[in-house]
Amino acid sequence: MDDKSFQPGKLAKRLGFLAYVVLIMVIFIIKDRLEAYYGLSYIPIAILAGLVAAAPIYLIAKSAYRSKQLREQKKRDFFPLQEIKFLRSREYAIPERDFRLFLRPFNTVGKLRIANPERPTVYSPSFFEQPGTLDLEFIIAKYLSTMGQVYAVGGPENSVGPGRLHVDDKSWFHNFELLAKAAHCIIVIPGYTLGSTAEVCWLKANFFLDKTIFIMPPSSFGQSGEAKSEWEKTSAAVEDIGLCFPEYKRTGLLFKMNSLGQEVRSETLVLKSNVDFLKCLLKLEEPY
Repeated sequence: MDDKSFQPGKLAKRLGFLAYVVLIMVIFIIKDRLEAYYGLSYIPIAILAGLVAAAPIYLIAKSAYRSKQLREQKKRDFFPLQEIKFLRSREYAIPERDFRLFLRPFNTVGKLRIANPERPTVYSPSFFEQPGTLDLEFIIAKYLSTMGQVYAVGGPENSVGPGRLHVDDKSWFHNFELLAKAAHCIIVIPGYTLGSTAEVCWLKANFFLDKTIFIMPPSSFGQSGEAKSEWEKTSAAVEDIGLCFPEYKRTGLLFKMNSLGQEVRSETLVLKSNVDFLKCLLKLEEPY
């Protein structure tokens, strides 16, 4: 999910950092005059100058980062469209394909925020390049993409994450079925919406739980009560279709279920790096 093309955010950051250094040098040169004639200390002035230089740079870098994300998303959206065309041509004998299907309720897209694990410290000039938080869907899709293609069915406009197959209300479920049958693995952030529960019900009825890994979202920024409440609603919704989800854990969880709807294996959700996340994921992908 990287773009090697020209990146205005990096240029803005470098120019801003250069401007900051020049301001500090100028203030340091004239510090004696400031102290002698005006009785001003150069330290607070230097801090103020840094803040003045950083504010517009931050806004430019943030806008450039968002533009870069949307460009990359447009490229990723091309691949599931080609995949579904291939699967439709072999609808009655669908082979297993080398991609992962990512399922999630649309009401969570952009709302499950976690601290950006790749953001450097404030002392680094790269600090302004990346946001402080990321959407859970985006960071998981980014980690998964290091092992191959990741597809999703539908999603809000201007959201970023896995490659999205844009569908209408009439065709979404059939496209979901085709992709689910062909996927090497299915990753699910479950929800209590009708669409999400219908997908999970279909996976259970068609004996695809053995290649399905569920994600319990972690709580963030002290909102463990809200996250727990949402998970309890989800657990109640899937209980009606014969699944018994584990109790909520603040750190989040990766878990797998058998055809009887019982949890058979789980790993703590670790998002500090793609290595840690994929290590846990690959353990669960192994047959039980």
